[in-house]
Amino acid sequence: MKRWMLGALLSVILVFAVASVAVAQDATPEMTPEPAPVTQVQFQPVDNSGVTGFVLLQPQTEGTFINVIVFGLQPDAKYVSLYYDNDTCDLASEPEAADEPVGNVYVGNRIGVGVTEGVVDDSLDEIGSVSVRSADDINMLFACADIHAGATEEATQQAGS
Repeated sequence: MKRWMLGALLSVILVFAVASVAVAQDATPEMTPEPAPVTQVQFQPVDNSGVTGFVLLQPQTEGTFINVIVFGLQPDAKYVSLYYDNDTCDLASEPEAADEPVGNVYVGNRIGVGVTEGVVDDSLDEIGSVSVRSADDINMLFACADIHAGATEEATQQAGS
């Protein structure tokens, strides 16, 4: 009886040892893909709006993750961020941009900060600019970030480094 229990105990230990080695091999650095680089670009105020901030863009397997952080907004006012192929946030030449906002409509908090994020269909090299606009009047532009001109070597960094 004691031999049987000892044999069973050794079998269980052996099974767990093999399983832990298999799991450890899956977690090796060779198996883990490198994180995609994050590009950070500053918003430039339009017509002395006082709206500033930055946009972070990170390529995904499909599309691009965009995170918008904005300062200088009016408290309780509604805003929307759009992305464009052009580098000037020109909605007249690209009206379809209004149908594809970054994330949701956001509201300036009591100190004038707003945030939104979302994954868009376009790859990073197809995105020319990102805007901050009034959600109530889409033609009112407060700030624009020219993605490729505004991305410096210092602003583009490996995620997590």
